[in-house]
Amino acid sequence: MGDPVNQHCEDVRADVRKSGTTLRALAKRSKLHVTSLSHCLRRPIPAANAVVASQLGKTLFELWPEWFDDQGNRKPRKNASRNREIAKRRNRQFAKGAV
Repeated sequence: MGDPVNQHCEDVRADVRKSGTTLRALAKRSKLHVTSLSHCLRRPIPAANAVVASQLGKTLFELWPEWFDDQGNRKPRKNASRNREIAKRRNRQFAKGAV
């Protein structure tokens, strides 16, 4: 069987509406910016993701298994070490004045 896949962002948004509230109302109640809650449906923002999961009575892993482990901890990003190495190389080139 393949890797677990995140719930589609529009399905999560619909579930929030079915629970009797909106992302805007959740943001106001939790003192987060409304865009944080909207963006957390497409990319991981742990504080905002936790607010949505709590509203739906689900765990972070149930909604976003690609981003969070079963304990609710953020999974490491794919290619994170490769991206760090590329950034280091760019910084060295910039420091030499090559860029």
